[in-house]
Amino acid sequence: MKNWINRIPKLVLDKVKASGKTGVEWLESLDYLIYILEKRWEIEVIKVLEGGTHAFIGEAITQSSKRVILKLSMHEMIGETEFENEIKALELADGNGYVQLLQYDLSCGAALLEQLGKPLKILNFPVNNQIEIICNTLRKSWIEIPNGTNLQDGKDICSFFSNFFDGLYKEFSTLISRKTMDKVLMVCESRLDAFIPEKSVLVHGDPHNANLLQDLYSNEFKLIDPDGIFCEPAYDLGILMREWPDELVDNPIILGEKRCELLSNLTNVESQLIWEWGLIQCVATGLLLVKTGQKQEGIKLLNIAESWAKRF
Repeated sequence: MKNWINRIPKLVLDKVKASGKTGVEWLESLDYLIYILEKRWEIEVIKVLEGGTHAFIGEAITQSSKRVILKLSMHEMIGETEFENEIKALELADGNGYVQLLQYDLSCGAALLEQLGKPLKILNFPVNNQIEIICNTLRKSWIEIPNGTNLQDGKDICSFFSNFFDGLYKEFSTLISRKTMDKVLMVCESRLDAFIPEKSVLVHGDPHNANLLQDLYSNEFKLIDPDGIFCEPAYDLGILMREWPDELVDNPIILGEKRCELLSNLTNVESQLIWEWGLIQCVATGLLLVKTGQKQEGIKLLNIAESWAKRF
């Protein structure tokens, strides 16, 4: 049985330490779990990969010499909605715009995935080219899903954001105006009231450029690490409105309008819906960055949101 514990990337080890006893138990059981899964799925893990924060990510090889990826989520994720929704999303997508799921075991937080190439983030493409690639991939991934799938939906998400904003605004009220926060809460309420299952699809939930990897057998990209949400497509595009903030800071409204128009043209999604989700995502991410110690980047997004809120 190989020793993988000493090869775990620092980001994962930091998360283990932050998780206390639960994290330590997960780490101590890792070698045996990998050994068991190697036998069950007839693979051999050959190296640890960087990139994970809440999971062990290993490159493996099958008996037919095919390269695959073994992902083992930490104990705090196992049995919780987050990991289960990721697996449900990958099952539903079945490779359409997403990494192909080969095997999984919910009881131990394990997933066996096809191997993909480099992340879009490190390829140094111009921002508009990245946006086009992401939108093309999203259009393939926005599939209709059957009733009763039991994913979190648009109403759940809007309720989450409303509670999230109420909690963090009290803590960081000096960084964002009450007027802007009221508009953000109004937009959350608007999207909640407008939720229509018939107009909802499987959305990724966080389609930034680090969550798209090259397909090894084509010139296309595939999404990884889905949140697994049943919502209107504009939700995903709101993420792209908040990305690359340095491209927006000089004139947030004009440059934001150009980006929103580009996103709308590439996806045929109504621009006003993109704006609304963009405002929600900009404020949510800005507050989260400040909360987690990335104050400069967080304030940058909050300042952009202050400008955008004037449109509403």
